[in-house]
Amino acid sequence: MFLIRKMIALLLILTLFGCGAAVDRKNQAKSHFTLGLSHMQNGSPTLALKELLQAVKFDSSDAQIHAALAQAYQVKKAFMQAEQHYLRALKLSDDDPRYQNNLAALYVDMEQWDKALDYFGRASKNLLFMRTEVALTGIGYAHFRKGDYPAAISAYQEARAIAPGYAPISLRLGEVFAAMGQDGVARKEFEKALQQSPNYAEAHYRLGLVLLREKQLQQAAERFRQVVELSAESEWGQKSAGVLQTLP
Repeated sequence: MFLIRKMIALLLILTLFGCGAAVDRKNQAKSHFTLGLSHMQNGSPTLALKELLQAVKFDSSDAQIHAALAQAYQVKKAFMQAEQHYLRALKLSDDDPRYQNNLAALYVDMEQWDKALDYFGRASKNLLFMRTEVALTGIGYAHFRKGDYPAAISAYQEARAIAPGYAPISLRLGEVFAAMGQDGVARKEFEKALQQSPNYAEAHYRLGLVLLREKQLQQAAERFRQVVELSAESEWGQKSAGVLQTLP
């Protein structure tokens, strides 16, 4: 009887030790995860990646860690690794629509339009997704890049019905109309995007292009200068600076 009690006590100690070790690993993972998110928010994806790789070593069963790690890889254009971790996050989270949307955005970066449409579609149809307009805007953009302008406009209009104040919808509609040669309609959409989000650098840039085509050089130049002021190092800032160099 004494031996049995001793064995039970030993098993209890080992169990408690194992639980304590597991809790410690969870805490370590949380600490690295939090630091990784902080680095991402501060625009340091390399430091974020370092922390998130540590986090996933301590806890490989946390969907949030895999999703954050995927985002860090995506920013660094390591698309295959990003895809792997988004898919893992989806499996661990029972297809969380946020991760479906994020994976679709990755496929946009990879220019895999059909896969993007698939996952944006899944997110948009998921009743638990709180940003349906974002997924619908993604659907529109994927159709636009495939050259299907009517389908793009339809998706954007569906998104606008849900969230009329969401500026990217106006921007993307303007982009479609500009591609169709309807600069007057495009201009109105870009202006609407800027009413909704006055510091929207891409909207200023695209409006500037329309104004250039309409021979309104002074107004166009003002738009490009605005982009440089807002975001000189961004893609739109650099493009705007290039255009300004060509203007009289």
